[in-house]
Amino acid sequence: MAHLGDRSILDDPTQFPESWSFTSQSSKLYPTAWCPKLDVFVLVTRIAERNHLVLRSFRETSVWDHEFDASTPHPEISCVRWSPDSLAIVVAHGGARITFHSLHDGALLKSIPLAVPEKNVEEERLVSNLWWVETKIPKAPTAFKDVFNRTEIPGTAHSVLRLLPRIEHVLPDLSALKAGVGFQRPPMQAATRVVPPEKDPLMIPSSSSDLFGASIAKAINAADLALNLLGHTGRREDYTFWFQEVDRSLLIVGDTWGYLHFFLDGFYPLGYIHLGTQCSPVSVYAPPLLPFNVVTEPAPDLHLFAIATLETSGGLGTLTNSRAASLKLPLLHQQITRDVVRASTTIKELLVFAASVLHEMEEAWMGTESREGARGLGAKWLRHLENILAAHGDATSGDALLDLTVLLLTGKGPPSIREFFSSGGRLSERALSHWETTMGRTLKTLQEFAERKLVPTLERLVVVLEQVQGWTQKYKLFHLREADIVQAVKQVLKAIEFSEWLSKEAENELHRYFEFAKWFKSESIRANDGSGNELRAISFDPLEALEYLENGLTSSTLDRWFTGPIPPVSPSDVIAQPFDSVKTVIATARSFLNKKSADAQSPRASKASSPEPSSREASGSLDVSVTENDLDQAEAERTAVLAAMTDRNLVSLLEDIIEKCQGILITASGAVVRSAEVNTDPLLEGRNASESRIRFRNTGNDGRSIITHKERIIETAEGVERYIALRHKQEDGIHVVYLLKTTHPNWDLDQTPSAVIAHVMQCRTRDIHFELLDYDFFDDFSMVMLLRAQGAAYLTHFDHTPAKIPYQPIEGMLPATHRETWVLQLSEAVQNGQIPAHDVPRGRTRRLEMCSEGSGYLAVNGAQRRQVACILDERGHGQVFDMMLEDQEEEIET
Repeated sequence: MAHLGDRSILDDPTQFPESWSFTSQSSKLYPTAWCPKLDVFVLVTRIAERNHLVLRSFRETSVWDHEFDASTPHPEISCVRWSPDSLAIVVAHGGARITFHSLHDGALLKSIPLAVPEKNVEEERLVSNLWWVETKIPKAPTAFKDVFNRTEIPGTAHSVLRLLPRIEHVLPDLSALKAGVGFQRPPMQAATRVVPPEKDPLMIPSSSSDLFGASIAKAINAADLALNLLGHTGRREDYTFWFQEVDRSLLIVGDTWGYLHFFLDGFYPLGYIHLGTQCSPVSVYAPPLLPFNVVTEPAPDLHLFAIATLETSGGLGTLTNSRAASLKLPLLHQQITRDVVRASTTIKELLVFAASVLHEMEEAWMGTESREGARGLGAKWLRHLENILAAHGDATSGDALLDLTVLLLTGKGPPSIREFFSSGGRLSERALSHWETTMGRTLKTLQEFAERKLVPTLERLVVVLEQVQGWTQKYKLFHLREADIVQAVKQVLKAIEFSEWLSKEAENELHRYFEFAKWFKSESIRANDGSGNELRAISFDPLEALEYLENGLTSSTLDRWFTGPIPPVSPSDVIAQPFDSVKTVIATARSFLNKKSADAQSPRASKASSPEPSSREASGSLDVSVTENDLDQAEAERTAVLAAMTDRNLVSLLEDIIEKCQGILITASGAVVRSAEVNTDPLLEGRNASESRIRFRNTGNDGRSIITHKERIIETAEGVERYIALRHKQEDGIHVVYLLKTTHPNWDLDQTPSAVIAHVMQCRTRDIHFELLDYDFFDDFSMVMLLRAQGAAYLTHFDHTPAKIPYQPIEGMLPATHRETWVLQLSEAVQNGQIPAHDVPRGRTRRLEMCSEGSGYLAVNGAQRRQVACILDERGHGQVFDMMLEDQEEEIET
């Protein structure tokens, strides 16, 4: 190898004058690390066997450092990708799940497990790549303009929800409870009851959070704010983005088993598609309103390459199809899909809100491991009384509850009772006030939450479910079963009845407790002022106080709404009355009102003097006699029947509703991939011996492919132009880059290109051969390379278009079914002198103080207003460059 000689050719200090260095040990830089719209990038750092996601700014140190949870199922992070609006980062953890993180602080926005197909392979599944593309949907042309500018179709469920008042949000919500957000509440411990995934409302498929569409008021807290920053929700001023925005996004996840997982708008799971063979997708292009095109790189599996018949002196290698497989998703752009997605999102929002309301009610009443509930306060003071009685050794005071009952009814009790009510027994005025405040606030919370939050939420859920029920015949591809939806609606209606019953029962319990508290206060005053057993005028209702003493102090009927099995029947089924005609109902009401009026005018009149009809509708008369005793007796009978219903568990009932809705909506979410049309023929090409002429190894000693791929697709008025850069490390160690430009009219990437031109570039300058550490397309016109020679690394930036460097037509070499075949053909053409090999084009070059040994990684962002590059070596030394030219800066400022 020749000496470097004049390094001024390679190192121009005037190029990339602005740069910033940093150090980040045990870090990894991904090609997609740069934010598309901001001057920030992410690194994945390994610290103490834990992965960290670090956001760094262009000119400063790290902005934030997010440590991944220890329960992450896979220690390796496969890849990262930014959302189209640059407000979120999606991270692939091996092949198990993907997580979404906020741009602002790295907080976890959502975690989605990837479906695990049943596949009998020993190789571990990993996510090979992520793509988050925007799909543009033109607005449907209309002959008449909507003068009302309506964003909802009149008569739909969401148009009804839009007219209803929004339900006040519960603070804190489920996402904020774990952090103890709001009102300085102590942090919560782990839940005592583990909710299985099938009963978790968070597992219901949904798009980004849309509280407004569910008629729920927005919560003012950081967790909910972060959720609404993801997707298009962060840019809209109101919440009508579903019909006002024309841009949509699709997150595509490819794994090493040959599966593609689709997520509409990043969140909503559409299911997965198998590409027909075990392979790793490497690039995806989504033209507007055209099939998705996928270029894949098969995994090194024996059966696969036996079909591809790739033979080398060093063994088997990898093949990458040159003609794209196509996937047609007919339902993706149709409005029916958006309708189902929005209904599923609204149902999830309502169920999550209902679960948070019920969770707050259960905690307030039943308590948690770290906090005592209101129901346990009475039992605590009763145990304290029992200890006092035991300490006095009063033989007549064996039952504390009995002694309190005697004291309530007779006003007399043993001396130890007076000690309990005195300040010496710790039942001070402050303790009584705290007990009364806690019980009053808790029971009021149960009453108001059930009446003002839970019932309206479930009523809105019925509206949406009934609309989904109407789609069962229209949207058959979504496999909506009417029987399942009817059963879910029935359970929701049952939950509404039990919620209303809970509100009424909490109100009665509150009334009884206040009467009991009045008696407790009066006894405390008697014990503290020395009155002893002197009787005083009562200021409370002794019957209500006795009722609470017997049925509320140690146990309460309210417990039944949070414990026990699922209620088999609803209250209306138990106390259902026979159906009466409208005529009979009106007659009953008139008879009752007439009797009331007659009693008011003649209070001394005898009951026997008023005539009574022999039947309810005798001689067509509407005068039907109904007495108050009849109504009271009927009410007493209904109360007795309801009291016999011991199964009232509203928590289990809501979990059953969640399980039913989850089954309905998960099945419906797979309609898009069920209707997909997949053409995987290009992936299976090359099984004949025509491709077996390869003479070189394309895998190294470590099993990795020596041929790497970079691709850039440029849309034009006629179709697309695709630039492919194939790096091949030859057996003699020389790095060669094959640049190919293919032209595809009408976006037909699954067809043979109409024209192919190539440029062969050897990594050398003046007979100085370089090692190509990394490379990538910077924008539509230029490339960036990271080179190294004799321990010195260089960053070079040059124009790769045919206007700057010479390309040669290679139509005679077509068709080639794999990119590796193109490498073989071009290599042979260079050896035969048919195509010349060129040096690295002259461009802007800068010597680096890093990457002198080991590997080097490159990440670039060539957006119009960004144009930056980042380099990181294996020792953790990094450098960021401002790639923008002075004339470009002046143009942007202008």
